[in-house]
Amino acid sequence: MQSNLLNIAIEAVRVAGKIICQAFDQTDIVDAKVAEHVVFRLEQIITKSFPKHNVAALGKFTDNDGDCTWFIEPVDGVYNANRGYQQFATTIAIKIQDAVTHSIIFNPLTHDLYTAGAGNGARLNDRRIRITKTNKLQNACFALEPNSTSNEFDKIINKTLSVTNNIRIIGCPALALAHTTAGQNDAFIGFDIPANTLMAAELLIRESGGFFGGLEPEDTLPNKYIIASNRALYPAVCNLLK
Repeated sequence: MQSNLLNIAIEAVRVAGKIICQAFDQTDIVDAKVAEHVVFRLEQIITKSFPKHNVAALGKFTDNDGDCTWFIEPVDGVYNANRGYQQFATTIAIKIQDAVTHSIIFNPLTHDLYTAGAGNGARLNDRRIRITKTNKLQNACFALEPNSTSNEFDKIINKTLSVTNNIRIIGCPALALAHTTAGQNDAFIGFDIPANTLMAAELLIRESGGFFGGLEPEDTLPNKYIIASNRALYPAVCNLLK
């Protein structure tokens, strides 16, 4: 059942990728209509295989009276897509009752497919990936992702620059988090990230050996601040931001 869930999810994001790339190639515009079409097609694929599964996307919830829900972010990084910058993604998190069991982050242009299954690790294009072991702030590469204009995020940038110049802001939280799971960043700091994106990324981070949360250990998600890194670096990142 679970491996079949992942197979259908992979099929779904690849279909989503074709729709997005077609819009990207033909018009250079990935707008709300494209996102709605992506969700429509994904819902068709999901309910064909699993008629009783629920779907949550674009602020809507399709209740099919099941205990499994698919949380979809059709286009994370839409501004990038509309500027011809190849850093955007479709995300899926599959939640059975109260636990996310599978997640996918897919870049349709590069075909990078990040997948995770609870207890089965995280993978990039079917290759096992692990978060880095960097344990000092001055040696770390940071991914920073504000999801809105905020003076508070300016403070985050300034505090990070006080310890390192190794900062990336790519405009796609899902991919920035995915890159962290694959060791391309050492730490992620986000602000006001969409809940569906977080749900997919959290399992990937944890299954790659990382830690994922807010400024305090008791913080619940989604939270204003989102931090992801290895367990050794995490407390130092939190202290930096306080």
